[in-house]
This record gives sequence, structure tokens and C-alpha cells, in this order.
Amino acid sequence: MVLTIDKVNKKAKVTSLLRDMYIDLPGQGKWILNHAFMKGGSELAIKTINSNFGLDIQDYVAVNMDGFINLVDLVGGVEINVESEEIPHINGTANEMASQRSYGTFNPITNTGLQKLNGAQAMAYARIRVVGRDFGRTARQREVLNYVFKELKSHGTLKALSAMTDILPYVETSLSNKDMLSLGTTLMGLNTNSIEEFRLPVNGGYKDEFIEGMFVMTIDEEMNKAKLHEFIYGKEEVRDEVGSN
Repeated sequence: MVLTIDKVNKKAKVTSLLRDMYIDLPGQGKWILNHAFMKGGSELAIKTINSNFGLDIQDYVAVNMDGFINLVDLVGGVEINVESEEIPHINGTANEMASQRSYGTFNPITNTGLQKLNGAQAMAYARIRVVGRDFGRTARQREVLNYVFKELKSHGTLKALSAMTDILPYVETSLSNKDMLSLGTTLMGLNTNSIEEFRLPVNGGYKDEFIEGMFVMTIDEEMNKAKLHEFIYGKEEVRDEVGSN
């Protein structure tokens, strides 16, 4: 994801980049985007995003699985409208994680509809790819992120920063702890309770293809770049961008 903070209009925006986009990886040739992180970590991932989409991301924040789960639990869980086809994937993955990582026990989901998911269940929900492909997976991730952001805002800046401090041990980042807390303060001070959402590739800007033994998404690079810039920058020229994996 790419997080953009609009300090002029006091907004936050997040863009999901689908993992199977077939693009140029600097020094590696054509691969799917997901391989950038696999081959060169956050550094190559940032270079790949910048070079393909005309951005100037300088920093990154990567939260591991334990950090994600703990953050969701710190805000009291997330309310999600669960669909029937999602239930077995949430229960199966959450139970597997609980047994492997000592997250404790919890009741399995049995019904559809709006319900509160704990951290492990929210992680399982956000990882589902077989329902809605990566479009669905990234939409679920943004849904969980937006709910957590809303809850942190409702708790006030001090409690939100306390929650951020609690998950710092689970974070890998190019930012200092001081800069992380400054970023959190900025986010809590925005004039919004939600984060604007976007994703690449845009509708009409990609094709599903089979290349070198892989199912990939070839993209219209100029269209996607233009749509991304329109979403991020609008008519303003100054933005801060932080990329996260």
C-alpha cells in the first residue's frame, strides 16, 4: 500500500497495488510486483513503485502479522459484514494462526452479517484471496485499515499514540520512533474519520495474461500512472508519501 498524507487539505489516502501486476523491476527485468519485495526487500519495492508510477516515496513502514493482530485487538476488534463464502477461510486461517502463535481460543464464525472480529480473525479476513481474487483481498485490507483508523481517532490522540507505541516492536521501518509517533500525531489530527481509498490497476487498465508460466496482469502503464496521480495529487503539488508492504 501507499499511504499519502495531504497536509494542505488534512486528508489521508491509501492506494493498494495488486501483487500480480507485471511491471519492470529495476535491475531484474519484468516480474510481478510481489517479486520486488521477495527479491530486494523494501528498498527494491520502493524503487519499483517509484520508477513505474512516477512517485518519490522515501520511507516505508512494514508491520508484521503479530503487530497487525495486536493493533486490531487494542482497538477492541473490527466490525465486518462477513459473507458466507468468507466464513470457512476466516475460521480455518484464524484457528491455524491461533494454534501456531498462542493467540488463545475464540468462537468460530457461524453466521453471515455484521459482527466483531478479533485480531486473528481480522488477519484471516484480510488475507483471503480465493474470494474476489486480489481485488477482494486488498479491498478487505483497506476495510480493516479504515476501521482501525476510525477507532483510533475516536479514542483520542494520546490513546492512539499509546497503541502505536505498543506495536513498534513489531514494525520494520526506515523512520525513527520519533518520526513514527510524529506521523501518528499527524494522522490523528486530520479532519476526517476515514481514509480515502484507491487501487491499481484501475478498471479497464489491465489484462489477465499467462506469461512464463505465471498468471499475471499486464497493465496500461500510462493510464494507471495518470489515474494514480489524479487520486493522490489532485490539483495540489505538495504531498508526503509513505510506502508500506
